[in-house]
Amino acid sequence: MSTILSDTSTRSLDSTPPLDHGYMHNVTGRVAVSSISVDDEFGRDDSELSNVHSILQSLKTDYDRDANPVHAWEAVASASRVGIAPPDWAFRVAVAAADSIVEIRDNAAAGTPVNREAECVGKALGFGADSPGRSKGPLMQAALQKRDRSIQSKVDRERSAGTKLDFAYLKVAETMGISSSTVRRAYKSQRKERETKRTLTKGNPHLPTKL
Repeated sequence: MSTILSDTSTRSLDSTPPLDHGYMHNVTGRVAVSSISVDDEFGRDDSELSNVHSILQSLKTDYDRDANPVHAWEAVASASRVGIAPPDWAFRVAVAAADSIVEIRDNAAAGTPVNREAECVGKALGFGADSPGRSKGPLMQAALQKRDRSIQSKVDRERSAGTKLDFAYLKVAETMGISSSTVRRAYKSQRKERETKRTLTKGNPHLPTKL
């Protein structure tokens, strides 16, 4: 399979269609290359692509709010699974991380000792204890956010079925093996986040309002 090299493309990755053979994108002088024939190897349909684009937009909204690198890496992974280019904002995070890792290597080659290699690389990828304004690490923050959104979805389904809110908390807590106070706190937090998101996206109909 041949790959055509180019460093002149300025096409936006945020609205990039599925990649063809040799499709590339230049970001700050860096070239991203794909030689995958997605039509042959991925077999995805329009609904799958639409779902991924919705996920990518939600991840961008999350990243704009808290700058958690997990959102960027999830965006890269989500796009890669269906053979489309990652959005610009996530690709820039990946490129910056790659540059930092190469810098660590170059410093080591020049004789600078690399102490705690795993920690150095983790910080290069955007993880570390020195993240300002965070009481928990990025991974735990993202995990709790994912859990809380699952709680919100389950409580909303119970309410749609006619269950009163307090009983919905209890049922979801029992199902998930957590306390009802945790469910209540997570649900209220997600409701507040959803309302904030609706306010922010009110003037832009292209942004999703669902969490």
